[in-house]
Amino acid sequence: MDSNRSFDIDTTRPKVGTVLDFDLTDSSGRVILKAGRPFDESIRQRLLSSGIQKLTIRVETQAVSANQILLDSYPPESVARLQEMLSATEQSFDAFVKELMQDRQASCLDLLNQVDRLIAEATKEVSTLLAVLAARVDDGLQQESNRVQTRSTRLSCLSIIAGTELGLNSEDIKSIGLAALIHDIALLLHPEWRDPEYRSSRKEEFVEAFRTHPIESTRYLRFVTKLSQHAIMLISQIHEQLDGSGFPYGLRGLQIHPAARIMNVVDAYMEIANPTFREIGLVAPDALAHLCFHAAEGVFDRDATRSLIDAISIYPIGTEVEMSDSRRAIVIRTNPGRPLEPVVRFLDGPHDIADLVKMDLQILAPATAGKGLKRLDPKKEMLLPLWIATTNLDFFE
Repeated sequence: MDSNRSFDIDTTRPKVGTVLDFDLTDSSGRVILKAGRPFDESIRQRLLSSGIQKLTIRVETQAVSANQILLDSYPPESVARLQEMLSATEQSFDAFVKELMQDRQASCLDLLNQVDRLIAEATKEVSTLLAVLAARVDDGLQQESNRVQTRSTRLSCLSIIAGTELGLNSEDIKSIGLAALIHDIALLLHPEWRDPEYRSSRKEEFVEAFRTHPIESTRYLRFVTKLSQHAIMLISQIHEQLDGSGFPYGLRGLQIHPAARIMNVVDAYMEIANPTFREIGLVAPDALAHLCFHAAEGVFDRDATRSLIDAISIYPIGTEVEMSDSRRAIVIRTNPGRPLEPVVRFLDGPHDIADLVKMDLQILAPATAGKGLKRLDPKKEMLLPLWIATTNLDFFE
């Protein structure tokens, strides 16, 4: 992020060769030194003759957000196209929900067309897509009016990317793209669930209703045209866990479709990092570490977990980090096979880009300041199922 700069020029001790990147003017607006011209003896004499022995120059620069620095690292035409695509997907989602409320036999054909676009872009522009999605987490997810739509669109994209990494066939990829997009239809039917007072006063009722919401979603969607039974099955299984601890049916192991396992891992990652009902999530690397721990314990499918990490890396694009030289940076690209050494762009100064594979710099830790995120507390939180939105609400509120 840019900050104000200030520096001195002592006209009694000329620093030959000093070059400014802006015009130096006096109080009346007359140019004393043109941008790009070195400070020399003639300029020094001119200032001294005016009684000026020392200049203190302050340059005010407009603050640039981390998200803008991230997006500026990619071709603007690609960013604009992907932003339009995601917005169009959310608009299609809204139109589908409105039609569904009026007619249970609504068509999801337009959503299928949007999923085809998501799949095509995830295949050829995956890094740019991940950057745009990361920026939208901050810019869109906090807006209550489109929270479900934004989250569902991101879940669809990440499931497509992780499923492709795992090697799922095209039918499964399309099914998880659509299922992830519409799986939370039941949440839109219960706006009261977002009211902390409701959750507190009717906690048991709320928790039970939440654990059965996949069933409610599938019942509401069963008459939708162009929606395959395969996609409906995936919606019913998105919250099932390999060890039988999931919901709503408590399925185990091979009872859960491989595509549903991908969706389960991606949804869990998103819930840990960007909670549905809690204010503060974990930084992305800690969220992934939490997933890995529970995958090792048999809760999540290990191959699905590995495919997600291979697809987005340990420091996903958009993660803000503290560097070994005390500067802050944001991850703009990953380096395959080198998950601890991504390509970063500094948030301070001129926003230089650094490929950590080629430089003697290291990431010290993920940054939390100003992000509404925190680090994982292993003693208190490692064993908790943080991926379940209703987990220990009293603990977090």
